[in-house]
Amino acid sequence: MNRVLITGGNGFIGRHTTRNLLDQGFEVIVAGRAGGHKTDLLEPGAPQRLIAQTRPDVLIHLAWETSHGKFWHAETNSPWLKASIQLLDSFLEHGGKRAVFAGSCAEYDWTTLDHTGRASETDTPLHPATPYGQAKHAMFSEITRAMANGASIAWGRLFLLYGEHEHRDRFIPSIICNLLAGNETPMSSGNQVRDLMHSRDAGRAFAALATSDLCGAINIATGKGKTLKSIARNIAKVLGREELLKIHAMADRPDDPPALVADVDRLTDELNFSPALSLQNGLKQTIEYWRHEQNK
Repeated sequence: MNRVLITGGNGFIGRHTTRNLLDQGFEVIVAGRAGGHKTDLLEPGAPQRLIAQTRPDVLIHLAWETSHGKFWHAETNSPWLKASIQLLDSFLEHGGKRAVFAGSCAEYDWTTLDHTGRASETDTPLHPATPYGQAKHAMFSEITRAMANGASIAWGRLFLLYGEHEHRDRFIPSIICNLLAGNETPMSSGNQVRDLMHSRDAGRAFAALATSDLCGAINIATGKGKTLKSIARNIAKVLGREELLKIHAMADRPDDPPALVADVDRLTDELNFSPALSLQNGLKQTIEYWRHEQNK
């Protein structure tokens, strides 16, 4: 199984998955709207044509609606679900051997989480609250049916990510960029506990899943929760601009769960995977990336 097709292979996670597999000697075909095998999977017939033209042994499907602040409720979630089903069906019809799809922690019912916020693939109910989570969960149901018929598929359920090339309005880049610019940086109470993984490690995890025979849902995360205010303070301390960080200057969002942390037993024990980057080192690298971006 040497030919790997990656949708979204130039994206936030995909660029790292691609690099990891190339380093292992795989033939990698990157498909997306820009670069590589150019295709728009939302065009009629595009998923089927992509599989027929590339004939991959392994499919890694990372592409989806990711527009910051919009993807939760975007109307394109439904077309992405349809295209993803077509992609999977065509892949299996053409004799594909192994598939890995990107899921989301948004599939879980966050209202059932206890004070630890720990979400488990086996014990936490799946009851997504947003169109994005609902579409991802519907795709997982399709994958479950395919696995019941003998297909080898892993569903990498992503938690929260950070790293280079992230949208600058997301939490960590916004803190970094505002502080680098010398601006006062308001935030909420920051008491929310979150499980944050660097995009490089997420990319490595998807590459590891693709070359394994592990099937079903696997949480992709660190399993360690940190408060958002501790992360923001860490960034401010590294930059020497702690006085600019204004905690409690913004209201907490009422729909935010107090804690959201992954149970990573499957990732650790069955895939034998652990993150290479600590949060401290990952934040330092991310700060240097944004420092370079602002100095261009």
